[in-house]
Amino acid sequence: MTEDDGRELAALPKWGEPNSDWSQDRPNTLTNGFGVLDVDGKTIKGLHVEFEVFTSPTLGLTKFVFSLMRYELGRVERAFQLEINGRPGLRRTDHNYSHEHYGEAKFKADESWAGAGFVDAVKRLCDAVNLTLTVEMPDYESFKLR
Repeated sequence: MTEDDGRELAALPKWGEPNSDWSQDRPNTLTNGFGVLDVDGKTIKGLHVEFEVFTSPTLGLTKFVFSLMRYELGRVERAFQLEINGRPGLRRTDHNYSHEHYGEAKFKADESWAGAGFVDAVKRLCDAVNLTLTVEMPDYESFKLR
């Protein structure tokens, strides 16, 4: 997806309701994903928001990858993605340094949000993709294995 297409989808006003709890399909990875609604309360076909939190207890780091995706004709395309990497020692020139994408275009983080915590990262995603959450995003740290 082009940067312009990604920005166009991000600009659409949208509402979504996070799941009340996270799911864990892979070790050290929690996911909370949901579809979104338009101003009339109708599903925006193919648009999906996904919050992924990766943790490494041995390295003591957390990475947030929050995305607005479009599913179309069996393909998944990234409209917007925010990645905040909590790995210590990353420099702005490193490939894995915190960044965001509109479509395929990549933009490195500035110091104001490169190390954002969970609440600020959720807010940044919501602001970037014009998303209003109808309920508060559940805290990933409260997730308990069942």
